Amino acid sequence: MSKRQKFQLTLYIVPILIALFFYRGFLTGIGGILEFVWKFILFCFFVFIRQPNGDLLQQAFDALRQREVLFFFLGWGAYWLLYRISLFIMAQFALPVTTWEERRKAYNRLVLFTKGKHGPAIFVKGGIRTSSQGELESSAPGVALVDSSSAVALVQHDDMKAISLPSLEEWKEAQDDAVKKKKKKGKSAAYEPKEPDIKGPGVVFTEQGQKIDDTVDLRRQTRGSDFLEVYTRDGIKVKSKVNVNFSLSDPPEKIWVGYLGGRQLTDLKILKVEQKGNDLTVKGGIPLDVDDAAEILRRIDLPPEPVPAASPDPSAPYAFDRERVKWAVFHQARDKDGKLIPWHQAPLEAASAIFRRMISDVPYDSFFNVDLFALTRHQAEVENEGKSGREQKTGKEKTDKTREQVFLSDFKDEFAMRVKARGLANFQFIEHPRGKPFSETETVSLDALRQPPAVTLTGEKFNYFRHMGIVVKGASFGDMLACDADVKGRMLDAWKAKMEREIAIFDAEYELKAIRVRNKNRALAQEEMTHLLSDVFRSVPYFDEALALRVLQALETSVADKEMSAADLQEVLKNLHDWLLADQKDDDDGAKKPPQTKEPS
Repeated sequence: MSKRQKFQLTLYIVPILIALFFYRGFLTGIGGILEFVWKFILFCFFVFIRQPNGDLLQQAFDALRQREVLFFFLGWGAYWLLYRISLFIMAQFALPVTTWEERRKAYNRLVLFTKGKHGPAIFVKGGIRTSSQGELESSAPGVALVDSSSAVALVQHDDMKAISLPSLEEWKEAQDDAVKKKKKKGKSAAYEPKEPDIKGPGVVFTEQGQKIDDTVDLRRQTRGSDFLEVYTRDGIKVKSKVNVNFSLSDPPEKIWVGYLGGRQLTDLKILKVEQKGNDLTVKGGIPLDVDDAAEILRRIDLPPEPVPAASPDPSAPYAFDRERVKWAVFHQARDKDGKLIPWHQAPLEAASAIFRRMISDVPYDSFFNVDLFALTRHQAEVENEGKSGREQKTGKEKTDKTREQVFLSDFKDEFAMRVKARGLANFQFIEHPRGKPFSETETVSLDALRQPPAVTLTGEKFNYFRHMGIVVKGASFGDMLACDADVKGRMLDAWKAKMEREIAIFDAEYELKAIRVRNKNRALAQEEMTHLLSDVFRSVPYFDEALALRVLQALETSVADKEMSAADLQEVLKNLHDWLLADQKDDDDGAKKPPQTKEPS
């Protein structure tokens, strides 16, 4: 037994149990009502046979005037009145309603629930519907509780079951069928198409024939693809993953556009700018779609068109824009295979197409020919030279990236900007104060620029999703990986050779520095030893043992204070031996050899 059946059974059991306390009057009242019905039927029978009997009619109404019958009707009337009042009071607490219109709808839904004619009771949280089995197919009046991050689209499903709005041909066919039915049945059955109703957070009451076609998540969303295999300009297959961050509640971002390098239509580009205070520096440009460029130039001199504003409720965590939600639900996109896809997959599909086209124009070496040790070498040079204030630090930050790293960073920025231009955005046209086109690395003042009102493009175009009201907050792709194993091996070999070369260069540089340090320390040690020995020899004469002891002490002090290798120490000892024992060696040689006498000639 369902909850509704239990509730309805309870409503009928309660008055019957109460009537048992007054069973005599209750039975008398039931008898009076039956007597009235019986005598009234007899009266109608005699009227039918054209023998009316007024006494039967009088007796029938006299049966209703009995005290017990009146008590019976008053009891049931009071119970019904109290029952409806209780439902009305209960409805205000069963649902979070605030206005009298919402209270009335909540009361009607509760009454329908007690009768078993209620529609769906749906909870929508984070754009996901939660309901009982079969409730979504019901077209009876129902209620939906929508959280603060969701919105729903209601469509009349009396005569259609499509997820999107019917076309004019479908409407005409439906009207023709209605005219045929009218001729057959003799009554009006014209089909009147109704506009969809977009409801935001809160309590949503569905009317007869309405269904929730789709739910929308107002939070910022991220979609990522699997590995996309793409060929570079030189025919090498690579793969990477694409990610897009978008939203239906965030306001459109501003995109600067202007003439760069010329005044032709193709020279109108998306400007990469850097704003510091009131100064604007042009860093480069990104090609703009020709149709978009023509539309922007056509509308910059026209009055700005009203753009649907989001919900002004400051307490709402996510802005709710009915028009943008309506565009997203009822404007379907197609993937590369021509299949219909929901609105939240359109940004990823467009980003994947842009990624394929951009990668096909770039050679393979632009992504993988990276100097891995350039940043480390530069940091080592800066540390050796020393830091000289904030200016030197700023210069270091500008030169930290290698040529390949700068190219990859610019490539990702261009990819993100191209994806943003496909969505809903405010294109701000700016013109040079002298009317000439901008040039790269040029800095101008914002006050001096001509700035017409921003243009918001909402037209439907192939592989664009701005007509769905989607704002792209960011787009990127991951690391580029080679698909072919041979290419991976060659790439690793190239990196390995480059790393080995860099390691050899580093080893040679540090070995040279070490040799210079050793030579410098050796010279200092020899210089200090010379000073110490000169002091020893200039002192009072000592015995040979004392002199040798002083020399060794001086040598020990010199070696302890300065670095000296074993080879250098051996060479110093040999020199000392030659210096100190030269005289003793000569004496020994003289003693061993007898003096030679010179024979007389």
